[in-house]
Amino acid sequence: MSQAMSLVIAVANQKGGSGKTTIALNLAGAYCDDDPSLRVLVIDADSQNSSMRATSAGTEPYPFIVVNLVPPDQTSDAKSRGWRKTMT
Repeated sequence: MSQAMSLVIAVANQKGGSGKTTIALNLAGAYCDDDPSLRVLVIDADSQNSSMRATSAGTEPYPFIVVNLVPPDQTSDAKSRGWRKTMT
């Protein structure tokens, strides 16, 4: 019997505009492209909800799940959108 493996990758930097969301979403997409059987979760802990906004812009669903740790009542953008997750 094989054991399930987990991999955690954290993309962090205190400076805004350093590309954290772009890197995280592209890493998630690359892992899904490389092995479609992988289950990939992107957790956004930023109050700006950048990953949620980025993945809601297109018409095609993303092959990974995006969740936000900031409750909807903490930011005005989250209030209007609510929490969102996408997966094919």
